[in-house]
Order: sequence, then C-alpha cells, then structure tokens
Amino acid sequence: ELVTSRCLGGITFNNKRNFGKIKDNFSITTAAIKKLFEEFQRKSELFQLTGCFHSAALSDGKRILIFAEDIGRHNAVDKVIGYSVINDIPSTGKLMLVSCRLSSEIISKCSRWEIPIIASRAAPTDLAVEIAEMSGVTLIGFVREDRLSVYTDPQRIFL
Repeated sequence: ELVTSRCLGGITFNNKRNFGKIKDNFSITTAAIKKLFEEFQRKSELFQLTGCFHSAALSDGKRILIFAEDIGRHNAVDKVIGYSVINDIPSTGKLMLVSCRLSSEIISKCSRWEIPIIASRAAPTDLAVEIAEMSGVTLIGFVREDRLSVYTDPQRIFL
C-alpha cells in the first residue's frame, strides 16, 4: 500500500516495485528544454488569465505536440496522455512538460506510459524522485532561463 499526497490522503495499491525500467535513448539539450518551456508558458493562456490553472504538454524535443490546461494538475496530465493514446502518438522519444509540483502520482502516470523525460518549473517530492529512479525516468525540476535541476537518469540531458 502506497499512501500518496493527494488531497484527503489518497491510497494507491500499486507497489513501487512494479515499475519497469524505461529503455528509451531519447536525449535533449538544456537549451532545447528551456526553449520548449518558453513556448509552454506562452501557450498557458488560462493560467495567465486566472493564475489557477495547470498545464501539461508532450514534446518530441523540437516542438510541443500536445498541450492541455486544467484546474487540476492530474487532469492536465491525463488529457495529454489520453489524447496521445486516442491518436496513436507513441511515448517513445518524448518529453512531458508540466507546470506543477512533480508528485509521485504524476511520475507514476508518465512512467507507466513510458515517457522517458519529465520536466517542470516546480520541485519534485522525495517519492517522485524514488519512483523516477526505479523506472528509468529522467526527472527535471526548477526549469528556469538560466538553470535547471536534473534529479535522475542525467545521461539523457546534454549541455
């Protein structure tokens, strides 16, 4: 049993040991990540209007392929993954961009869909880092114009 940080204290019965290692050799430069985040922020119109929406996007490293906003961070990620499933867009060679804190639930969803790189302007939780490490996900937080922090599997990121 895994107790999560969701509102009202969610419980997930998926054991952390059930994550397989992602073997995707997709790589990207820090400059490309920062450029994608500039586009990501421009697209975040509902956040700019209200200050209370989360955004998620799937990228091939060159451009944003899918973008979604929602008041719930999980919903924004679910919209992106759902759109990719419905439209047969593979997760290999892709990067998930999110505006939210990198929680264990967000990392679990992305790792189950085998997205090799997840990046956010926000911080990861300890459990998110642990799950990313176990599943072979490259986890990036605090993406800013002049820096970013790579927490796991740094071999996919180049200067």
